[in-house]
Amino acid sequence: DHGPFAEVARSTNPFLVLYLYEPDQLAEPTVHGSHLRFIQEGLIDLDHTLSSNSNSETFQCITVCHATMISTLQEIHDNHHRIGRLLAHEETGHWASFMRDKAVRKWCRQQKIPMVEFNQTGVTR
Repeated sequence: DHGPFAEVARSTNPFLVLYLYEPDQLAEPTVHGSHLRFIQEGLIDLDHTLSSNSNSETFQCITVCHATMISTLQEIHDNHHRIGRLLAHEETGHWASFMRDKAVRKWCRQQKIPMVEFNQTGVTR
């Protein structure tokens, strides 16, 4: 039921799972510590599940704290591994997340990186 994971599961290409704790997103008044604990628990479970079921040559899981999405993508793209495409869930969050998503789509266009956003809730922008 997770579009991006289902997509990479059908591929033999290496992939990276990336979740950022972005300072501008954390500063939003709607973000609460309980949300962050829930996210962290899910990331730990995901890391354990994927690490035990994946070939280390095709899978890497990275969690980056306190970094912007664009700077992190640029760092990965320039210095670690050229990004072939970006898969994400389409978010329907607060204004800051909408603006971040627009910036990421723009960055992908500039880098000529296909970006695929999967609907996750039935609600569309």
